[in-house]
Amino acid sequence: AAYNKSVKINTSFQADDFTYGDFNRDGFFDINYIDKQKGYITTIFAKDFYSFYPEMIHQKYEGLSDVIPFFSKFIYGTAYLNINGEVSILSKISSMSDDQQLAVAIEPDLITSFDYLNNGITDIAFTDRFDGKIKFILRDAAGLPDKLFSIKLYAEAKSLIAFTNSNIVKTYFLFNVNNRLIESIEVNFEKFSFKRNHLYTKGLIQ
Repeated sequence: AAYNKSVKINTSFQADDFTYGDFNRDGFFDINYIDKQKGYITTIFAKDFYSFYPEMIHQKYEGLSDVIPFFSKFIYGTAYLNINGEVSILSKISSMSDDQQLAVAIEPDLITSFDYLNNGITDIAFTDRFDGKIKFILRDAAGLPDKLFSIKLYAEAKSLIAFTNSNIVKTYFLFNVNNRLIESIEVNFEKFSFKRNHLYTKGLIQ
């Protein structure tokens, strides 16, 4: 077969097996791949037909053996099989239940809540020690996870506090006890932009 245009996609891990589909229902083909040796499950979402967002590392499982597309009336995603015969499904959710897990971090650490839009629906901010980022999960009007936004942190912190500037702007303070540095990140969730500041206290933080 002949192709008019090809695109090279760099991955963070070895792509031993992959599958593709429009997993977020935006009209473009996305890619799921697995690294069998390291156990990473990753999605590369398409921006359009020829460009892609940075890959999203979902989870880490030992003994991954295969990945296939998986579609049903309620699921549009992929199925992962491990060497023990266990199957996990990765899909955009349409409802929440106790047997579901959000596959958005490898080593989640600090967590706090905030209210984007101040509409009574709690949203989540947390840090992931795996990639050194603070990540934000915004929920829609039905309370379902809708958007994920992440920012690389300057350094690892042991405390996280959220402050509300306005409906769409929130500030997050990250710091360590017995230290003087506070990392301040002001996030505009309408523009998905941020401002970073480093504050130093007169004395050690207690």
